[in-house]
Amino acid sequence: MIVLIGAVVIYLPGLIELQELRSKREELRSEVKRLRTENASLTKEKELLKQDVGYMEKVARRKMGVVRKGEIPYKVIVEEKPR
Repeated sequence: MIVLIGAVVIYLPGLIELQELRSKREELRSEVKRLRTENASLTKEKELLKQDVGYMEKVARRKMGVVRKGEIPYKVIVEEKPR
């Protein structure tokens, strides 16, 4: 009985740590998968920006507010009605 208790005291912390490490490994694998997907998407967008002038203009207009010479930019502001 004392040997069994001694074995539990010695090995239990190691088993708990092993389970925590396995859990962390799965979290990291999921993160790696997500980052690979994001990287592929960004690489595709980078290539589009290099090759497609129309796409580049669309992104510049939408994200950076770029306008052509002679255009007048405007912004629509919708007022919320009080409840």
